Amino acid sequence: MDVRIPAGQAHGTLLVHASSRTVQVFPETQVIKVPRKEDSETAHFRLKARSPGDGEVSLTIFDEFRLIGSLTVRVRAAQGSKGLILEKSGEDVFRDPAREERVRLWGRTIQVSLSGSGRAPERIKYQLLLPEEKDGVLTPRLRPLGESAAAFNAGYIQSALRQFREQVNGIEAMLDDASPARGVTLDEIQDGLRIELEGAGRQIADDLLSAEVRAYFTASPQEVVHWVIKSPELDAVPWELACNPYSGRFFNETSVLVRVPVREGDVSAPGADKEDGSRETRSRPGGEAPAPANPSLVYVLGEKVVHEDRMTVELDEQLKRIVRGAASRFTVTSNFDKDGRQQVSVSKLKSLLQGAQVLHLLCHGIVEENGEMYLKIEGHKLGRLRPYVVSALHLSPGALVFLNACSSSAASFSVAGLTTFGWEFRKAGAAVCLATLAPVTTKMAIRFATAFFDAHFQEGHPVPEAVLAARRHCADDSDPTWLLYTVYGELSEPAPAP
Repeated sequence: MDVRIPAGQAHGTLLVHASSRTVQVFPETQVIKVPRKEDSETAHFRLKARSPGDGEVSLTIFDEFRLIGSLTVRVRAAQGSKGLILEKSGEDVFRDPAREERVRLWGRTIQVSLSGSGRAPERIKYQLLLPEEKDGVLTPRLRPLGESAAAFNAGYIQSALRQFREQVNGIEAMLDDASPARGVTLDEIQDGLRIELEGAGRQIADDLLSAEVRAYFTASPQEVVHWVIKSPELDAVPWELACNPYSGRFFNETSVLVRVPVREGDVSAPGADKEDGSRETRSRPGGEAPAPANPSLVYVLGEKVVHEDRMTVELDEQLKRIVRGAASRFTVTSNFDKDGRQQVSVSKLKSLLQGAQVLHLLCHGIVEENGEMYLKIEGHKLGRLRPYVVSALHLSPGALVFLNACSSSAASFSVAGLTTFGWEFRKAGAAVCLATLAPVTTKMAIRFATAFFDAHFQEGHPVPEAVLAARRHCADDSDPTWLLYTVYGELSEPAPAP
């Protein structure tokens, strides 16, 4: 199997990392050179089938600092007269987010994957991307950061997280009844929430992180880490809640993990080379909406987030304050005002999103007993947004999506297997998607979103730094649910410009 990178990339050396759970791949990594006006050198990989059947090989392509593309090659092994015959099956799936210009370096890149044996139980393997200078040229390499202490089991994690969410949701529901007369105070409830988060975070750190990764985050706080996820099952892990067993601090207090999922289907259609050597990108399914003259921000308030029968000028002002920082750049469209709230079905949401560059969805997130998850915009079935529906919304490419809803980044089973809203919105074209790992109080959802949009649109911070600013703003609150926000993003394309 040969791999060649098309001309036009801005980097001189690239690392190609190959892995597969169905066939053996040799070698695991290769470094290739990319002349500015010519296609790259060729990276050669040898494949060996383990048994008859269909499979795939996943290739991730890095420059010195970040992921710049991925390739999925489908293969099929058939029994021949002299043994197994391995051949390509179907089209390659290529993801090419790179741009001609260099983008700002936000932080280091860590790749997480399963150990690759293809047999359960597997451990989680961590690798740090580092630039290595050779003859004055920076060359990327992956440095091993160890494996998880415990084996990874997607079903067990799904079950454990469901119990965790139910417990957090139950404690959060007690806030309205907090009083000494009822035998419980607000401080006790909020401390109970933090104890639940810390307990889960310590278990994640002990069992699912390697000792090297724990040491890395202890030694390198206050930074952005690009978290390249090579196996879709691993997106179920709430990495951000990992808690330092010595200091008791969560990763989310000092770092921003930008999740970058890499799997088959997480792609744009491959582009065609023009005569001048540049790349022409084909449109996504459904077509790309033309850029509107006045960029729009869509702000949808879900059912029963606030007491709608008590909608007042003051409450309307508090809710609108969330996106005030965007008013100078966007036409803000919302489904509520001081006189009440208009219903928004999924069909109406699709209509509102045509041409929109920003979506802020403030609603309830529901995780059902069978593990499926949906965002409850309305109580009836036409108002339930599920992850697999996202691709049918025809999102504007490069949009910023903020799913300000309980458990909106929880992994859910869909028609195609395990997935998350963050993964689906990224696949549908969003540049960035913010979501939450578990239930978040309404008060904190409003405070965090206000701080984030102010930092991004008014102060001009890029999305990762705006997330850090929002966390610092909320850190003095006794309500700890600000720790639950996650970020999905693209390494090699700038986030929406503030």
